[in-house]
Amino acid sequence: QRLHITYSAPRALPETLGDLAELRDLELDFASITTLPQSFGKLKKLETLSLYSTKLPAVPDPIRELESLQWLDLRCTPMTELPEWIGELPSLQVLYLEGMTLDHIPKSLALKGLPFYFRERTTKESVNNAPGIWCKGLQLRNQDVSIFEAGPEAIQMLYAGGEKTVVRETRLIFLGDGGGGKTYTIRRILNCG
Repeated sequence: QRLHITYSAPRALPETLGDLAELRDLELDFASITTLPQSFGKLKKLETLSLYSTKLPAVPDPIRELESLQWLDLRCTPMTELPEWIGELPSLQVLYLEGMTLDHIPKSLALKGLPFYFRERTTKESVNNAPGIWCKGLQLRNQDVSIFEAGPEAIQMLYAGGEKTVVRETRLIFLGDGGGGKTYTIRRILNCG
């Protein structure tokens, strides 16, 4: 069964949506929804979910219960963070993050074994739902996106030592002639903090 509720969808979907036990394909593109009903987790046969250009501020928790979900489109949403559990969705094969700005890629997703693609999808890949995490135009605030472009070995190395913390540090080197005021400037900077 398929259900496409786009453009004119209400801001909230009814709890009865969870009663559609046979639903396999749900498209909510351009809907003004900001949340999903708790009953959404009952859609155990749902395989494809498109949330393209919705107003969802975060990946709704009920999606965690969708054990058959293979294809998820989060493009053009205001989300800035993905939950750690997103990589633990057992059937997930295709994830669209194109054009998004995220804080970082969760460890569970990075180590899921799906390839990261930073290029345009070909028509054949689009039609066949080529497995992978599609990231063209993805911006990461707290990670270097080039690590994910570099391939599985670089990703493994990034997460090998456990969770990484962001260090916001800057180094300055003062060069100049003796008596030019370098030491004075450094002392002024250190005492103003």
